[in-house]
Amino acid sequence: MSKLFEIKEMIISFYTKFEKAIVPIGKFLIFFSVLGLLNKSLSDQLSMGEFLMMLLLATISIFIPGSWVVLLAIAFISFQLVAISLEATLILAVCMLIIYLLFIRIYPKMAYFVIIVPLLFVLKVGYIAPIFAGLFFGPTAIVAVCTGVLAYKFSIYIPGLLQLQSESLYDMPQTIMLMYKHMVNIMVTDTSILLTIIVFAAVLLVTYIVSNLEYDYVWYIAIGAGATVNILGFIVGILILKADISIINVLLGSIVAAVICSVAQFMRFSLHYPRTEKVQFEDETYYYFVKAIPKVKITRTEKAITKIK
Repeated sequence: MSKLFEIKEMIISFYTKFEKAIVPIGKFLIFFSVLGLLNKSLSDQLSMGEFLMMLLLATISIFIPGSWVVLLAIAFISFQLVAISLEATLILAVCMLIIYLLFIRIYPKMAYFVIIVPLLFVLKVGYIAPIFAGLFFGPTAIVAVCTGVLAYKFSIYIPGLLQLQSESLYDMPQTIMLMYKHMVNIMVTDTSILLTIIVFAAVLLVTYIVSNLEYDYVWYIAIGAGATVNILGFIVGILILKADISIINVLLGSIVAAVICSVAQFMRFSLHYPRTEKVQFEDETYYYFVKAIPKVKITRTEKAITKIK
């Protein structure tokens, strides 16, 4: 076990030493991947102009806050769609701007979930999002996570949406209404969208609530509780709503999510529960009961070589 803590300290030391390089490179790679995903859902081929624009926007994302990154994504989608369908451009841009103004502008740190959640689904590890958000961010991340789910689910139906085009400017209002009805029809017929949103919200809340209880190893218990709710929620939902979701994928995805979140929590900090101390003291106003648990921190042993003459 001590070897794991030594590896952890090595990783933390490496990250601390090269943080100024790791963070911007990570932001660039994540946003560039998201733009690639958006481009794939909108176009079959990647032109040189689109590739250069993706590089430019991903580079800009390094120097701006998370909430502005969403605006870059809106700009990229609008640039892609405006040549295909003006109506779809207006609908998607307005929807994303509403989300930005009502939520992301108020909670800018949650903006990354809107971008990362679709990427996690593409990588087949989407079930990480609600457990991780509940463990490290809390209930304020619910809207961002669910928005990310909607963004991923609707990206599948964008080609069908783009087929609805008007022949002239006079037909635009009617076409926009048809697109709106088409999106509502998707929400009604594809029950997996509603089921995923409900289960993810429940998982996030359960993980957050359990993680704030006063038990030993509570964060790992919270991760297990979140994964369990995720599995049971999808199984019950699939049986009731007949959603097109693989139970096997849910089981495997939940296990992978629990493992990855456990590693993230381990890297965050680890506590040495056998050395727990309970202290009681008082002042003029209150009587205090304090439970102190030391963090586990192992310094890497340095090997010294002595030359014998």
